[in-house]
Amino acid sequence: MSIKNLPADYLLAAQQGDIDKVKTCLALGVDINTCDRQGKTAITLASLYQQYACVQALIDAGADINKQDHTCLNPFLISCLNDDLTLLRIILPAKP
Repeated sequence: MSIKNLPADYLLAAQQGDIDKVKTCLALGVDINTCDRQGKTAITLASLYQQYACVQALIDAGADINKQDHTCLNPFLISCLNDDLTLLRIILPAKP
């Protein structure tokens, strides 16, 4: 991992469900709510790819579950659009 690529590595790790790499990137100073070019945060990517343990780890670390990407997607909307009750059960207790 290079410092220059940390945000991209972090987002990819979340998408792939690599919790250890996500935690390493956060420990190295990556903003938990950093976004890709489409405005997708790590928790949005983990939600889209059904990386439930990673979603929970990001919630526990303080990720913003209400932040929307450029198409207005966020974890709650993803769970509704995909009829994903597992995701919904993870994010609802964290929803303010």
